[in-house]
Amino acid sequence: MKRNKKTKQSTKHNTNIKPKAVQKTQTPALGFEKFLNVWTLLALIFIIGFLALSKYLTGEYLFFFKDIGSDSINQNYPAIVHYTNLLQESFLSKWSFYKGMGDEYITGIPSEPYGLIRLALNYLGAENIGVNYFVYGRFIQIFIYNFLFSGVIAFFYFRTLSFKKLSSLTAALFISFSGYMIVGAGWGFSSHVFKAIFLLFAFEQLYLKNRWYFFPFAVIYLSGNPFVLFIYSVFLLLYSLFRFFAEKENNVKDYLILAGKMILLGTLGVLMNFVHLFKAFEKMFSSPRVAGSASYSNLLSAGQNITDHANLGATTLLRFFSSDLLGTGSNFMGWQNYLEAPLFYIGLLTLLMFPQVFIYLDKRRKLFLGVLPVFGF
Repeated sequence: MKRNKKTKQSTKHNTNIKPKAVQKTQTPALGFEKFLNVWTLLALIFIIGFLALSKYLTGEYLFFFKDIGSDSINQNYPAIVHYTNLLQESFLSKWSFYKGMGDEYITGIPSEPYGLIRLALNYLGAENIGVNYFVYGRFIQIFIYNFLFSGVIAFFYFRTLSFKKLSSLTAALFISFSGYMIVGAGWGFSSHVFKAIFLLFAFEQLYLKNRWYFFPFAVIYLSGNPFVLFIYSVFLLLYSLFRFFAEKENNVKDYLILAGKMILLGTLGVLMNFVHLFKAFEKMFSSPRVAGSASYSNLLSAGQNITDHANLGATTLLRFFSSDLLGTGSNFMGWQNYLEAPLFYIGLLTLLMFPQVFIYLDKRRKLFLGVLPVFGF
């Protein structure tokens, strides 16, 4: 009985002792995560690319197509020959006599290092190899400049967002071999993947790290075409609004400061590339499709549709699952044609995992992330 009494007293006495705080333990990193870096990503892109596209990389097949992709022969090949002739004459040019009776054709020095490297390599290739440098090496250039570089920038973009290395590497691989990259490469669409992902990377660097120096170069890559610059400007406006106000602590004043930075840096990028932008605008405005008889401006201003949208929704949905689900080439049974229809395929794993993202988000982010794709459609 005495023992029980002491036990009760000691128990009562111990209730006044404060419990020790439980120390948080970090989840141990995967053993192979130290090997998941940009060099691993480059190696994987090379390996996957060679396994899937070896005949184009080795030159057994040329990256020119008939059927619905015949623009690559009818437009791209003559443009390659024209560009080669100009480079063989001079490193820089202002006029070309290879187009009809002559036409203004400015090949100025690019205002960013990426373009400088490409121009130097193109000049050396044209001087030493000639037109075959661009014909046989066309897909190699596309693979390096678009597949590889888009994957690298995507990796750094996701790392900027504090994604883990494995997630960042996986997402970068999906982007490098997405439907828009693979199928769109035949019509030159794959370059837009690099431009878009670099724009997102530059924005996040400005927003999260206050690193401003990427943003002007992102605008330079877009400002070679006024229409492309306009579309991506609207996209960035919507992305920045959703991205910024998904954070609870942000307010309108802070967003206006961020928007002011983007406007100033964007203006700097436009001024750095103004010569090419003005020339592209002049050519676009003088085109019959804009100011001539082939223009749709009157119909568009009146709010009329210039194309049939009957099966656009079904095509968009099905092409999330595969680029070839509705057929290929002239056998394509979706909206418009095989190359112009939406190319949203980016792997079946992403479709499986995307709904699970909402489990780990708070209500505010669930709302913003759920509304964003709906708003895009």
